[in-house]
Amino acid sequence: LSAFEGCLNLIDIVIPEGVTKIGEKAFKDNVRLYTVIFEGESKLVSIGDLAFSNCSSLERIELPASLEKINGSAFFGANELEAITVRNTNKFFKSVDGVLFNIDADTLVAYPAGKYGEYTIPDTVKSIGVYAFALSKFKEIELSGIESIGAAAFAYSRLENVDIPDSVTSMGNKAFYSCYNLKSATIGAGLSEISEASFASTALTEINIPSGIVEIGESAFAGSPLRSVTFAQDSKLITIGRKSFKCTGLTSVNIPR
Repeated sequence: LSAFEGCLNLIDIVIPEGVTKIGEKAFKDNVRLYTVIFEGESKLVSIGDLAFSNCSSLERIELPASLEKINGSAFFGANELEAITVRNTNKFFKSVDGVLFNIDADTLVAYPAGKYGEYTIPDTVKSIGVYAFALSKFKEIELSGIESIGAAAFAYSRLENVDIPDSVTSMGNKAFYSCYNLKSATIGAGLSEISEASFASTALTEINIPSGIVEIGESAFAGSPLRSVTFAQDSKLITIGRKSFKCTGLTSVNIPR
């Protein structure tokens, strides 16, 4: 845990082949780290949460064939990362155009934050992993066919609008947190909860809450310039969490009975 966190002058790392685990935040805030090499026939099995977080000089990384566990938070804040590749003999993950997927390509695990241009999610993908698109640079993304969106999946991204389709039935906390340019969001009928801080600190000025939403989580829209919240006439809403609309621009709201 945090073994080499904040080593500001660390530039190159060679991970010996006998290492089986890289812990949580192991190389976090190594802002000059440029090269990570996994030695020989690496036996590495897992890379912990936020392991290479804020390694802002890291441009490319190739993951070993032995790796079984990693999620998108491992590279959160690695803003210059252009490609995440993986040895083609890996049985758990694959890389397509520098984007990391699970081996069946039904979960998008991590999209490198330094990758430019628009992006189309492959049709095979049903799940967007935690932190998968955090800090991504595209302005819009098509989510048709997606069933779950992980925690912080699009946090701090440059999205300007998003349509969450009816196929999405699960959305993690902070899914669109601090998307400062997000001006428009449509919430699909498949969700029953707007999760904690999911649209906090965005640029949303209005939002329609579908009838199927039962709960609005804590700080869901906090810090956004909301002026209008519209609830469906047949709303099933039961719970509005603490600080859900804290520091918004609301002047009036009609809460369904």
